[in-house]
Amino acid sequence: MPDAPITPTPLPEGYTARPGSLDDAPVFADLMNAYWEPLVELRPHPPDEKRARFGVPGFDPATSTRLVFGPGGDPAGCITVFDTDDPPVHPHIIGAVSPDHMRRGIGTHLVTWALQRSQQAIARVPEGIRVSAEMWFVDAHEPTRRLAEGLGFTPGAYSLIMNINLDQEPPPPVWPDGITLRTFREMPDLRALYLAEHDAFRDHRGFVEGDTEERLARWQHFIENDPYFDPDLWFLAMDGDEIAGVAVCESHTGDDMSIGLVDTLGVRRPWRRRGLGLALLLHSFHELRGRGKAIATLGVDAQSLTGATRLYEKAGMYVYRRMAMYERELRGGEEISTQAL
Repeated sequence: MPDAPITPTPLPEGYTARPGSLDDAPVFADLMNAYWEPLVELRPHPPDEKRARFGVPGFDPATSTRLVFGPGGDPAGCITVFDTDDPPVHPHIIGAVSPDHMRRGIGTHLVTWALQRSQQAIARVPEGIRVSAEMWFVDAHEPTRRLAEGLGFTPGAYSLIMNINLDQEPPPPVWPDGITLRTFREMPDLRALYLAEHDAFRDHRGFVEGDTEERLARWQHFIENDPYFDPDLWFLAMDGDEIAGVAVCESHTGDDMSIGLVDTLGVRRPWRRRGLGLALLLHSFHELRGRGKAIATLGVDAQSLTGATRLYEKAGMYVYRRMAMYERELRGGEEISTQAL
């Protein structure tokens, strides 16, 4: 049975709230960056990226976002609920409160609103399947931890932000026999790339099967709306006509153009334990360094089921930040996301 309906806590006197819109994307970006920049030392939410996320197929900012304004009309906080996956078993909540308006109950109001909104996902999930809302935040940030725990969230998982300094040339990649490398520019088959990535990530914690066409449409949307999209940084390790592994990289992290991002690194089961993941990672480092990046970064499950953290340490990466995922169960049942191998 689902929890009883959740009612948002009231706002302090003089504060107002309304749904967000596509035009509000810069306001959301500013609020998110004001919260995150002191914690991660960069502005991770460029306005263009936030606008792209608000315009993704299946997402409606009018029903899935909320903005709070202070008595003087200045933005005080924001929150977004992403439940576009099919089935939406884990609605993702992300929000922020302006440093000028903290400790006034704004965060509690926003998260309780998001929990109420997340309950709408239950009707779109078959009976008997567990549904829980998720929040990610920097593990060391005690105010967010206290807020989450006070609203019934419990620790669900942890991830690591891992970096490598690119001031020195990384070791050259050693490719397994029979593997050749291509880029997305050379092989612009988005469906083939998506299906290979999808297959590689079946063994990752939290993986949920979804609708291929919907997810392909989202990939296409982000490609078309990313002003920095570089198909030469999307690498495909080929074994004949088969994609054995992929590394999808970005030339920036947030608005910091000095930090390259290894956004996705995956090797399909038949090609694992042959050094392909390490080769793809080292190749990515070389390419990012060649573009003048001082650092390469990525995120990984702290208890990776496939041993990815050991691979990244072997490649010379170090832990920069630890992130916490807290969840609140909205309906009990069978957990259909991957939790173990």
